[in-house]
Amino acid sequence: MELIGKPETKTLWDLINSLNPDDIEEICIATAYINRKGFNFIKKLIEKVNTKIVVCLDPSVTDWEPLQDMIRLKSINCRHYKPTSDTYFHPKMYILKYKSGEYDIILGSSNLTHGGLRDNIEANLYFEHLKYSDAKDFLAFFDKIFKDAKPLTLDIINKFRTARDKYIENQRKWRAKIQGTKAKELIPSTTLLTSAQIIKVRRILKKEKGKYIDWFKKENHCVNRKRHIDNIKRYASKGDWKKLFDEVWSVSGLRRGALVRSSVFVKKCGRTAFVTKKEISQCLARINENNLRDWISYIQRKDWNGASRLSLHGIGEKIQSELFCVYHGDEYGIKNDKSIRALKYLLGDPKDNFSYKSYDSMPYSYFNSLLNELVQLYLEVIGRQCNNIPILLELDAFFWYLYENRKRLNGYE
Repeated sequence: MELIGKPETKTLWDLINSLNPDDIEEICIATAYINRKGFNFIKKLIEKVNTKIVVCLDPSVTDWEPLQDMIRLKSINCRHYKPTSDTYFHPKMYILKYKSGEYDIILGSSNLTHGGLRDNIEANLYFEHLKYSDAKDFLAFFDKIFKDAKPLTLDIINKFRTARDKYIENQRKWRAKIQGTKAKELIPSTTLLTSAQIIKVRRILKKEKGKYIDWFKKENHCVNRKRHIDNIKRYASKGDWKKLFDEVWSVSGLRRGALVRSSVFVKKCGRTAFVTKKEISQCLARINENNLRDWISYIQRKDWNGASRLSLHGIGEKIQSELFCVYHGDEYGIKNDKSIRALKYLLGDPKDNFSYKSYDSMPYSYFNSLLNELVQLYLEVIGRQCNNIPILLELDAFFWYLYENRKRLNGYE
């Protein structure tokens, strides 16, 4: 028996990645919730293995898109429970039946969501190499709930999709009401995209896919962005701040004038500073070097709040997001002019949709959750173009593509 979870042990996602589908005869999953990202984590595995899934159709959590994918896959037999006033379907059970006749069973707290599989702090017990005599009670339990559950059909999914969109709209109204109160600090950063937004994003991705892939290869983004990452990490390790920030401003699309927003730098360096490396060096000298080293240390440890608390003059969340993406680009994306414009083009007006005046004023945690939603759609429609760079840095390349082609894109501002 082994404990699977975070932060001191491997995650369920790590375990799934280690599985060989050729060794598995059948997979049985009972879960309360499924979302797009969680389903995409296991999709390649269950496409190759006969799989039974039982899920609760709760519109406050479960996404409708993976349900649609599941009924289209011949390898999956999916059934569902609907919550009632008396009963709620809430197990988290994963059973792996191997061709050898042995069983592995995972029981615990992880739903079939990206949080449950990888990001959250979870506690799951992993039982390996069980004989049938040891696994039979678990198998009997699953067989019973699978038999009692209702078959999942396209008609049911369409009705669920309507309920999900209604829930999202109600959530947005709730967010709008409390934006001016202290309670806004308690709003979770999890993003909710309506089916209309998802359909729109997919349509744009499909339309631009061919041209974007050609552009990505022609501009050599895979090599150039990998070099960008390596340069930043090298300069940070050496404490060569002038070269580090010149790399950020010269390559990433963040304006050199970002530091000009600091009244301290405006007073001491003038509004026309940061054009040359010499001027960058003069202004960075105003920052205590130990604070810069601490800032990099917080970033390397994935401590966004710790890095932000240092309040380094002129170094705001946009520059910080660039560094977080360099070190942890599978979780943290870049907030810059290109990504702000892209979100408005892809998702629409931020005030109507997310109760924020602009995407620029949106807190980074919320902005980043939008990027993580979009990257899943990017992977579904376009797919990975470069395995040598983090996926959210690759998504940033798509935003650059949109910007460079903005004159022919209706609705891009």
